[in-house]
Order: sequence, then structure tokens, then C-alpha cells
Amino acid sequence: MIKLTKYIYIIILLFSASYSYATDFTADVNCMGAWAMTSSGSETDLSGESGTLLESASDDMPTGSAYPYIGTGASRTFQIADTEYLYHADGNSTDISGADQNISMCAWIKRTDASEWHSIGGKWSSSGDADRMYTLTITDDLVGGGLSDEVAFDISANGVASIGVKSTSSMGTGVWMHVCGTYNEADSGNEMRIYVNGQSENTVSYSSGIFNGGGLFKVGFDYDTYFEGQITDVIVFNDALSSAEVLELYKFGIDGTEQLKRRMIIIQ
Repeated sequence: MIKLTKYIYIIILLFSASYSYATDFTADVNCMGAWAMTSSGSETDLSGESGTLLESASDDMPTGSAYPYIGTGASRTFQIADTEYLYHADGNSTDISGADQNISMCAWIKRTDASEWHSIGGKWSSSGDADRMYTLTITDDLVGGGLSDEVAFDISANGVASIGVKSTSSMGTGVWMHVCGTYNEADSGNEMRIYVNGQSENTVSYSSGIFNGGGLFKVGFDYDTYFEGQITDVIVFNDALSSAEVLELYKFGIDGTEQLKRRMIIIQ
């Protein structure tokens, strides 16, 4: 009887601790796209904005291994040699642009190769095209200076030139990392900010807005570079997440239930 009571108490504690304040970010009015990467084909947009991601090639990119401590528990595996990516057409909700437009883009990533740049995703044209909007990338020199293998969040005001903010820590390989880039202009913040594992690492002053490009929204490819490794829980907002919101997203996942999953696994 004592043992049963103990388990009932633990279950009550788990649900009260996880659901009393965790946010389902996929239901947020400012969420313009959210993909849990649970499929081996097209990826459903959990935000309800109808931004289904399609595969760029006929052969399927595999669903990655289950990771119970990371995001929704599944991922998509991307390989540079396969030159494949996920995308949806221009004209969807991820067309976030304007002179006074805020934006945020976040994802869980696990890179398995460090030999070149790795594009996480965004709306960023190929080199030479004047169609750049915003992008998350792991690079050693996209925005200049600092360490190698940082994650960078870039924005373009005219489709050609760009400005970006880079993390102060290296992404490395074989490790899951949560990355998030934000731009706060509409609220007179006038800054771009980069987060790694829920913590703000760097800021850059910027107030020139986001170009209205006509390219595809892509995951696993942009600016002539592919991604090697796993990506999951990609989410985009037409607002600048606060530091508290980014931390909550890191801790609880895109749907607000990740902390519960983690605690149940620990108890088991």
C-alpha cells in the first residue's frame, strides 16, 4: 500500500510540475511553422499553418533514431552526400519579412561531420542570388571572427548583403544542441540574439528589417550547403522570443511536454 501510494504521488507530481506552466509553442498565435521530424516522408506542420515540408528527392531521408531526452523523441537524418533536404514553397507562413518585423527560428541539431559549413535551414538563396531572408547555419566565417563551428543566425535587408550573430561556443560533433536565433525590431529592441541550450550567448545591433524574398523555405540545406547529422523540432515564429521563452522551449520542447517525458524515463 505504501509503495502504491508512492507511485501515485510521483505521477501526480509529474503532471502538476509539467503541465501547470509549460507552453505548447505549436499553438502560439505567432508560431508560423513547427515540425517534429517524426516521418520518413513529408513532415506535417504542427502549427496549423499548412506548411507541410516535402522531400527534395524521391528516395526517402530516413527517420533518425529515437532520442527520448531530445525534443519530440525522433529526428530526420540528413547526409551531405545525398544532397537532400526538406522544403515548402514560397508564399507560406514562413514568409516573414518587413521593415518592422520580428522573427525567431529554433531547432535541435546533432552534427556528425565538421569538415564544412552546415545549413540548418531558413529562407536563404544560393550564392549569387539576390533572394536572401533569414537562415540558421553552422559555419566558421559566415559573419566573421570568433571561434570555428559556431551557430550563426543571419538576416538580409536587401536580399544580398547580410548581418548575423554567432554563438560564442563551438557546436562540435556527436552532441545534441538546441539552437535559436531571434531578431527584435518591432518592439524597439533593435538587436539579433543567438541562444545555445537555452542560454543567450551573443547579440548584435540591427534595425534594417527582413527582405521579402521569393525562395523556398528549407531544412537541411541553404546557401549551397547541406547538413550532416540529425535535425528535429524546427520551429519558426513571426515574433522575437524572450530569453525566458527560449529557455522554456529548450526545457519543455515545442509542445510543452518534454520535461514530463524526461522525468518519467528517469523514474523508470
